Amino acid sequence: MGIAKKLKRYAVDVVATTAVATPVLSALETMVAGMSNEVSIKARILGVGLSVAGVATIFTYGREYFRRLFGRDMNGNNLPAFTYDARYAAFFAAALSPFFYSVAGSQNIVEMGVATALNTGLAYIAGGPYGYMLDAAHELTGITEPRRLPKFLRESSDRCKKGVAASVVLFSAGLTALIYVMNK
Repeated sequence: MGIAKKLKRYAVDVVATTAVATPVLSALETMVAGMSNEVSIKARILGVGLSVAGVATIFTYGREYFRRLFGRDMNGNNLPAFTYDARYAAFFAAALSPFFYSVAGSQNIVEMGVATALNTGLAYIAGGPYGYMLDAAHELTGITEPRRLPKFLRESSDRCKKGVAASVVLFSAGLTALIYVMNK
């Protein structure tokens, strides 16, 4: 894989991870764990910064390694593959969440524990679909050949696929803003 393709994959990993995680985690942090908008926004900014610093890429390469290690193909359309993705996502979330919340300014151990537990549980529940999303992002942006996208998208032009990917990012930003407005 050439440097240009590696940089493109890095950018897609960062954007896709951020687009999916930001609205979900902002809702959990503010509406369930009771964090203020300020602390949650700091946690999300930290999350984006860490994704840019390489955490998103570590997650995606780790996911691939973990699945190869246990002999699961990367299609992920079967229950065992979804289960492996779920376990990996939960482990990753449990390991990093306390750090995120403490650096973001949370000083309440119960608040951080609740947020970490929720984040870990959500990561387990969402791990399979999240793995699909990562594969879809790679397929929509031309990093990998389409194999999991619905037929109508597989047969669409590259411009259409990139438009779908961009629409998901814009939707994520709008949903996140709405969550913070509702939490005032």
